Amino acid sequence: VSTGRLPMLLGLSADCSAWQCETIDRVFARGLGKRPVDTLAVKEILTLLPGSLQILLTKEPWKEQTPKFIDWLFSLMENADEMLTQSSRELLKASLLALRSLPEFKKKAVWTKAYGW
Repeated sequence: VSTGRLPMLLGLSADCSAWQCETIDRVFARGLGKRPVDTLAVKEILTLLPGSLQILLTKEPWKEQTPKFIDWLFSLMENADEMLTQSSRELLKASLLALRSLPEFKKKAVWTKAYGW
């Protein structure tokens, strides 16, 4: 039965009545993230990050924060090299390149750094 609300993550919606919150507490107590389906869900959600970030940064008030997001992505890529898996680094790069249509990305210093020139 659909309530007409979109889940934010794994069945959690933006509003949380008292009985729903108690249910959520029980889910966390059982060990959210310890089942194979949880790992699969996280991987699938992460594939949406590049497109979601691009959409987010076209909307107010996030639009004006685009340079900070670009700097943050560069910082993660440069400073967390030994701590991130190859797939995580590729996800960061894809997230950065997904911003290529935004005016802040089109600055020469940004796109040349992003493409490694």
